[in-house]
Amino acid sequence: MTNILSPFEIAQQAIVYWDYSNAIVAVAVAIPESAGGDAHAEGDHVSVTFRPDGSSCLPYACTDFVSIGLWQINQCANYEMLVDLWFTTSPCAIRDHLLIPADNARSAYHVWLRQGWGAWSVYNLGLHQQYLALAQTAVNEALKGPPLPPPVTGVPPPQAAVEPPWQLVEPPYQPV
Repeated sequence: MTNILSPFEIAQQAIVYWDYSNAIVAVAVAIPESAGGDAHAEGDHVSVTFRPDGSSCLPYACTDFVSIGLWQINQCANYEMLVDLWFTTSPCAIRDHLLIPADNARSAYHVWLRQGWGAWSVYNLGLHQQYLALAQTAVNEALKGPPLPPPVTGVPPPQAAVEPPWQLVEPPYQPV
């Protein structure tokens, strides 16, 4: 299994949390933040990253890097929020969560709730803009839900047995 996710796979994570227009931005931000969709991307070396109060990030890092995953969630800057979200104070356990695309999306959503898109440098620098069309296509495809098998001649196509996943996970998807 590869750690590289396609824009569609990133969109599948984004639509769980964000409304339509913000899901597009989320995908467009994740692509350059994660060097093209690498779920295991790491950035911001601990030796040059500091907390808002100027203290070292070393106690908040599991490895030499503090920004982890698709949305490059900074363990140091968001430590307290991540502790509340994942019920652990272990930087390595938090990192493990951030390496899972669904958990990274959930963490990114909570960062976004507190700080908006300004929490991401690629957004502030406008680097996400070149990915907006690709992100919109990916979100549109993800919102269609899982593909159904082709119909057998004379037999209607099967209907989904459960609600689409974006309606099962809190917060529920709200169509725009």
